[in-house]
Amino acid sequence: MKQKKKKYNVRINKQCIGCGECVDICPAHVLIMNQKRAYIDTLSRCIGCSVCETTCPVDAITVRTI
Repeated sequence: MKQKKKKYNVRINKQCIGCGECVDICPAHVLIMNQKRAYIDTLSRCIGCSVCETTCPVDAITVRTI
């Protein structure tokens, strides 16, 4: 039986300072920079590694399994 792919919810709050570190480090290329903030581009590609969350210097990102 084929296992379902896990889905993840990524949130970027207003604390984002637009440093771009999360965009640069995301191995799945889920995030992009837009108007001086990080935004979610393609959430379906998220692998749930939470590297963006741990890299963010202002704790503006959360990654959760849904």
